[in-house]
Amino acid sequence: MAVRCPSCARLVPEEAGYCSRCGSSLAAPLRLSWLARLFWSCPNCGSETPLAVNQPFFGGATLGCAACGASWRLDPEARALTQLDRDTRRPVETGPLDAWLARLTAPLSWRPIPAPHLLLQPGETCLVRVERAAMLAPRQPAGSRQPAGRVEVAPGVYERIAADPLGPSPRMLATVARGPLLVTDRRLVFMGDRKHVEAPLPRLDAVEVDEGFLLVHRPARTDTFGLTDESAVKVRAAILAVRARLLREQAEADSGAANGAAWDAAGEVGATPISTSAAPIEAPDGSGRQ
Repeated sequence: MAVRCPSCARLVPEEAGYCSRCGSSLAAPLRLSWLARLFWSCPNCGSETPLAVNQPFFGGATLGCAACGASWRLDPEARALTQLDRDTRRPVETGPLDAWLARLTAPLSWRPIPAPHLLLQPGETCLVRVERAAMLAPRQPAGSRQPAGRVEVAPGVYERIAADPLGPSPRMLATVARGPLLVTDRRLVFMGDRKHVEAPLPRLDAVEVDEGFLLVHRPARTDTFGLTDESAVKVRAAILAVRARLLREQAEADSGAANGAAWDAAGEVGATPISTSAAPIEAPDGSGRQ
């Protein structure tokens, strides 16, 4: 299997381990600052407090929770986190990164949220609302390729280790508009002071996180949003969950409509559905045979 070099984007066999063009390693070690963006809640106590990087004067850096005091030490090569005892600082539990991420709280509660100034359609419900969001300048769509300089920390979550002339860092983009970002059970809406964006959830090509910024890939364009006081990873997970449920409901509705059409067609030609739960017909002698 071929993978792209994170430095020059050249396709290189995965078993090679390094890029034959620039010599870069194909596997970039994880960094605590990257992991801090992944955890929108504490996997130990469940509080909605993002983990922070703690760098003491003596000893190694750790990820810590301000609510319960739990801390974790990173093994970059093994992509594993080790929880440390709060008092003795000895290892308590070690597990892969994916196992710790699975302990995070749900990205949304599925309860209706007030959506002021947004005209909801009949039966539409607002499920996610980010009060302070900023839409950045347009950028070249990158949903169908792996830009140079990006490494995938988690599925759909990227960080930068080098510059990419075709996909600049979101930090270098100018702010176009500011306003709330809302997600209903049907669409994504950005109500900016100078720009309004609305996209039906089924028409989204992909949703990613690049250096803590939310990237919404639509046909022929990519919208970049900076979120204040909210985790872009959490918002991305919420959008994907709502979109998955919407697509599932649409598929069930289409399946039901197809079955109904088949039933009507059978009725038009005089066919009668056969019931498999009918009781057996008793013979005159009571033997149960017809």
